Amino acid sequence: MAKENNSSAMDVDNQNSESVDQINSPRFSINVLQLLKSAQMQHGLRFGDYARYRRYCTARLRRLYKSLKFTHGRGKYSKRAITASMVTEVRYLHVVLYTAERAWSHAMEKKTLPDGPNARQRGYLIGRLRKAVKWATLFQDLCSIKGDSRTSLEAEAYAAYMRGNLLFEQDQNWEVALKSFKSARAVYEELGKYGDLENQVLCRERVEELEPSIRYCLHKIGESNLQTSELLRIGEMEGPALDLFRAKLEAVMSEARSQQAASMTEFHWLGHRFPISNAKTFNGFLIFCSSLLCVVYCLMDYDKYWSLMCNSNCLWVRGQQT
Repeated sequence: MAKENNSSAMDVDNQNSESVDQINSPRFSINVLQLLKSAQMQHGLRFGDYARYRRYCTARLRRLYKSLKFTHGRGKYSKRAITASMVTEVRYLHVVLYTAERAWSHAMEKKTLPDGPNARQRGYLIGRLRKAVKWATLFQDLCSIKGDSRTSLEAEAYAAYMRGNLLFEQDQNWEVALKSFKSARAVYEELGKYGDLENQVLCRERVEELEPSIRYCLHKIGESNLQTSELLRIGEMEGPALDLFRAKLEAVMSEARSQQAASMTEFHWLGHRFPISNAKTFNGFLIFCSSLLCVVYCLMDYDKYWSLMCNSNCLWVRGQQT
């Protein structure tokens, strides 16, 4: 009996130590959309060359494996899984991300063949998309533990986008595909409301990329007997899911405001320069400005809103442009 009590106490201590290690472990930051878009545009996708981008992902993974000394043995391949405890630096997350990208680009390479994929090639295409979803889901899980709030949110959107692509190509489960695409769109719409101008443009481009897929899913669902009210509810977050989503967005915005306040030593207002002596006070001022801008954003058209803000002496816009 005493031995059982001692063993149970040791188990509890081990669990507590693991939880403490996870809490104290550093949080990594990856701007997923900017990282991938930059790699894609520089390595083939500007011209729709998925084969070139796939080769880039392979070469990138080879360099990452070598730098991390995370090789898979000589000769016969020996699989090594990546777990949260192994992620001691951000390059491990890059390994998982580029593995998902390699599988996705290989599938798109088969899809864009001149004569289209035959039956065998289409089966291989679906298999590669399944592999992309698997790695994207692992990336999401790892980022939820090892990434900061923004990274975790972007990883969720990336995994949802990959799941939607798989179901889209399988021509089945259109309701689930629609939900995945809408979840990704909701994240990018919110992330596109703040940050630098490049981030806003990329998020808007991704939202525009998702719109045709969402409309096609709605068209396919419309062939069934679902009512219009049911279509509107599909993919919309509500209840605990909506509360969790809002909490994550608030955490992301709080981190962004803190980083911006820490990086600025002065701000401009109506042609005058004011030094920043207290970062906490300035952070509160940024919260007020962002809240005011959210109200303006909801009441005005985005293009008119942005042109108006750019032509004004708005502190927030001047901060993003610098």
